[in-house]
Amino acid sequence: MPRLLISSPHRYPDLARLWHRFVARELVPAFEAVHLDVEVNIFCDANADQFDPQHFPDVRFTRTGPGMRDFMEFYDATLEAPCDFILFLDSDAFILDGGWAASYFSSFDDPNVAAVSYVPRDGTPAIFALLCRVESYRALARPTMACRYEFPEQWPLGVRQFSGCNIARLRINAERPLFRKFVATR
Repeated sequence: MPRLLISSPHRYPDLARLWHRFVARELVPAFEAVHLDVEVNIFCDANADQFDPQHFPDVRFTRTGPGMRDFMEFYDATLEAPCDFILFLDSDAFILDGGWAASYFSSFDDPNVAAVSYVPRDGTPAIFALLCRVESYRALARPTMACRYEFPEQWPLGVRQFSGCNIARLRINAERPLFRKFVATR
C-alpha cells in the first residue's frame, strides 16, 4: 500500500493540537479511504519541550538538529522520509473537508503529475498545502523546497517566493516538466 506522510512544522503546541485534531478527524481517514497508509509528522520548530506526546496520538515528532535547523530545512529533509507521497501542510492550514482533499489523489494516476497544490501559487503570500510524489522531488537538485528571492538587487521591491512557489518552474529534464498537469483547486 502506498505511504502518505502528512507533515507540518510547528512552533506552538496549542496551535499544533488544533491542527492535529482536524488532521486526525478529516485528513487521515479520508486518505486511508483511498487506500493509503497514512502517518502524521510534526516538526517542532521551537518550544520542543512543550509538545506533550499524550496530546498527539499517533504522531511522529521531528526536532531541530543538523540538516534540519529550521522549517525550511525540514521540508527538504522530509523528502528523505520513507514514504511515497508527502502532504506538506502549514501549521495554519486547515482543510476542513478531508474527502475533498483526498479526491485529488487520483491526479497521481497520471505518472507525469508530481504535485497537487491546494492553494493558488500566484506569487502572493499564502499558506502552504502541497501534496507531492516524493520520487519526483528527490530527482531535483537541493535545496528543492527552499524559498527564493527574485530581483533581490531591487530590494525592497524584490519578490519573496515562499516554499514551493518556484518548484512549478523546475524541470526534471528538458522533455518532462515537473508540472505537466497542474491541478487547479478551489
